[in-house]
Amino acid sequence: YVADPDGVVRPGDGAFPLTAATNIAGLGSQARPVMLNRPFTSVGEMGYALRGDPWKSLDFASASSADSALLDLFSVHDAPEIQAGILNPSTAPDQVLAALLPNSQIDPGVLASSPSYEKVLSDAEVLSMSGELANRLRVTPLQNQADLARLVEDLGNVLSPVHKRQREVLVRALADVSNTRTWNLLIDVVAQVGSFPLNSTAFAAGDFVVQGEQRRWVSIAIDRPTGRVISQSTEIPSE
Repeated sequence: YVADPDGVVRPGDGAFPLTAATNIAGLGSQARPVMLNRPFTSVGEMGYALRGDPWKSLDFASASSADSALLDLFSVHDAPEIQAGILNPSTAPDQVLAALLPNSQIDPGVLASSPSYEKVLSDAEVLSMSGELANRLRVTPLQNQADLARLVEDLGNVLSPVHKRQREVLVRALADVSNTRTWNLLIDVVAQVGSFPLNSTAFAAGDFVVQGEQRRWVSIAIDRPTGRVISQSTEIPSE
């Protein structure tokens, strides 16, 4: 644990193993810092960067992290901060979340000769994580990208990877393809023309005789903090 300049004592990398048998000493080379020696492919890979404190890299794995706001500040592409149509993990079905996790690299620092070596998440791990992820997000939705660090801590023992770098696989998988700021709506509009029979007195829906119908799908993206409509489009569905 390290005392930061703001006076808060926060965990170092050695605080994250799930059991005493998998602490930094027990994991040996697997828990040592990794030098990627390549450009970042996800903003979540900043978790590999050393923070300047002993045995402490940037923390995207705990709710008390002082580093998680970097996930909102930086990006690996030049897209604008406010975008339409970007996935919100808090409202996505578990099947959609499961589609984002396959081939997520667990840990480039683990040697292939290790008995527990896994290069990417297995199908079983993807299904387990996506289901639990959806359940947790229904209870406590993400407020921003920085909240992904809190989510990793909440999942706790559900994550089979043991040390910090491995547990941050969810951050690396979700940080660049999700957005909690944009509210995406699809409005299904059905407009009908017709008439009621001359002997109708109650104007019940069942009495209405449809003589023509048009349908439109209206897609709207709204910036949640300001309420500004950032995108709007209309589509005529074909049936």
